Amino acid sequence: MAARVDVERLIGTAFLVLGFATTNAGLLVLREWSAVGSALATLGLLWTVSGFAMVVSSVWLILLLSLGRQRFPLSVGGGGSILSGVLIMVGFLGHVIPCTGPA
Repeated sequence: MAARVDVERLIGTAFLVLGFATTNAGLLVLREWSAVGSALATLGLLWTVSGFAMVVSSVWLILLLSLGRQRFPLSVGGGGSILSGVLIMVGFLGHVIPCTGPA
């Protein structure tokens, strides 16, 4: 049981770091709302939501871990991280996210 608790806390910490990075990226895009296109602004809004979901799930995993084994916070955090990755791929492949490529 102690090993499982450590793994869950490790996953919660990873969700916390990734969630803060994703939320900050989304807020950075949203801060420049008037200067970016509507597609990139939509991606920024969805990044903020997915990052917030990861942060909430990590706080749930780390702080409320003593309530028992729960899969729902893992599902929320995993869904947020998958959504974030899909949004990045869609943004790059759809040429919404500006990327100049190798120089």
